[in-house]
Amino acid sequence: MSDGSGGAFVVWQDARNGREDIFLARSTDGGRTWVPQDQRIDTDDPGTGISRFPKLAKSPDGRVAIAWEDDRAGYESVFMRVRSTGAKPEWGPEIAVAPASGKLAARVPELTWAPDGVHVTWQVWDNTLAPSRIDKHVASRTLRPN
Repeated sequence: MSDGSGGAFVVWQDARNGREDIFLARSTDGGRTWVPQDQRIDTDDPGTGISRFPKLAKSPDGRVAIAWEDDRAGYESVFMRVRSTGAKPEWGPEIAVAPASGKLAARVPELTWAPDGVHVTWQVWDNTLAPSRIDKHVASRTLRPN
């Protein structure tokens, strides 16, 4: 994903620590070269939860958001982090968009920026009805990160 000012980001899941974590690489020249050290984005202990299906989105003012599915609490939930703008952009803390909730799994997030904030949608897999029956629906939330 281009940041609109010559930079680029790529995000992926990687099991180098045992179980999947979310990693990000950054380029400052449109993707011709990449910063040598990638950055781990999920902040639980490395390799302890399965973090997967990362998505990136860029705001009109240059902020970048990453959302992903994460099972660190035993059930899948959705987390997000936002990168600030300015001379020294930094990644903010994790935001629990859809916390783990019993047998309701929050899976496969999508996100987009809009004038009123970041719109995050995800699949909800409801495992409460029967052991072999999973009902699915879509949920969403709009966040207004600083």
